[in-house]
Amino acid sequence: MSGPNKNEELDAPGVDDAFDMVDLPDIDEGTLESVASSLEDDATNYAVRFGIIGAGQGGGRIASTFWGLGHRRVVLVNTTEADFTGQQASTKVLLPTRGGATAGAGKDPEVGREAITENSELVRDAIRDHIGSDVDRILITIGGGGGTGTGAAAGLVEISRQFMVDSGKPASSVGLIISKPKASEGLQVQENFKLLLEEIEDLEVSPVVVVDNGLISKRFPHLGVAKFYPVANSNLCGLFDIFNILAAQVSEFQSFDKADYESVLNAGNLVFGLAKVKEFTDASALCEALRSNVKKNLLGDEFDLSTATHAAGVLVADRATLDDLPQAALDEAFVTLNRVLGNNVTLHQGVYPGSKPGIHLYTLVGGMKAK
Repeated sequence: MSGPNKNEELDAPGVDDAFDMVDLPDIDEGTLESVASSLEDDATNYAVRFGIIGAGQGGGRIASTFWGLGHRRVVLVNTTEADFTGQQASTKVLLPTRGGATAGAGKDPEVGREAITENSELVRDAIRDHIGSDVDRILITIGGGGGTGTGAAAGLVEISRQFMVDSGKPASSVGLIISKPKASEGLQVQENFKLLLEEIEDLEVSPVVVVDNGLISKRFPHLGVAKFYPVANSNLCGLFDIFNILAAQVSEFQSFDKADYESVLNAGNLVFGLAKVKEFTDASALCEALRSNVKKNLLGDEFDLSTATHAAGVLVADRATLDDLPQAALDEAFVTLNRVLGNNVTLHQGVYPGSKPGIHLYTLVGGMKAK
């Protein structure tokens, strides 16, 4: 870690003597570690450029996963240096707390809240220098239930929102990804998570994604300890990213474009998923895959799908499959998706040729009300 730049030494006579008379205390001003001296372009071609802020250990893991996928405007914020280990980002901001710069928050959200409040300018500097005013949106990733991420969430939203407004962007272009803790993490962590959800209801952020770590654990019961978070975060970030990648490409069949993508992102609460069909047999196979995709996603059941306002269904298949897939079967599948979501949804569609065999059906659903 490198501390803030120090002023050059003064050569005037008597200066050192004057300061020797005062026993100045050691004051930690926070530190900012950079691995990039200037703004970088994303390593992947995206329709929407996101700046990503990962707060706390859990949020840092998610943000670092986005870095691994090709995002290059990534800032990590934490109250303990230990949590930065193994995480990649454009810069890492270590915030001092009441217990010292590396003490952490100890599952106490108030510590994280104070750290952000007292060091807001340090965070804003990191956003300016390592996310930049040319991003389209800022996405804040939080491990719900902990101390730093949970406590810092609202403050980070306000700092990011003001930065975007100052950059000529809508205040609404700030979103959240929050991981829901497992039951095994204890009652206090569960209570912290509930309070966080209540707090963000009034923040008017979009999108809001809640990923259920407990549900992922149940879906992959034999997943080893060392692989759990890498697999969980790779699934989450990879699925979130695929829509941004597809929206940057033009399809000869039917494009899901940037405007379509942003309309779903702007809708509010968001869920997404993937269903695979190895071989097309009839329309019912596609319909069932879409129903299962929407109802059994890994993001949990915090939201009421019947209240969705915007959605996207994107089919990616190899060319041989696209040659044989009846248009009527695809139309019926999208009608099914509309019906599952309540028929009041604005549904965007896309069809793309892919290199992998079989059919991949991606769904993105936004605007749901919390249950």
